Amino acid sequence: MLLKNAIKKLENAGYTISSNLGSYIATLNGVTISFHSRGEKTSNFTYDSDSSCAPTYGLNLKQAMN
Repeated sequence: MLLKNAIKKLENAGYTISSNLGSYIATLNGVTISFHSRGEKTSNFTYDSDSSCAPTYGLNLKQAMN
């Protein structure tokens, strides 16, 4: 997935996005989705929330947002 499309989808869903040196963290209501850029692309999103016992790695964006 293109990095700019991932950021756009997350922002449209209400997530607040912060970045640092190619690492991105999107947060909304106790849910955190993190990912890294590889040039203009990204994949392998990580989902974590206040109610989950451990993060879930290797998801696509749709899975991470559901």
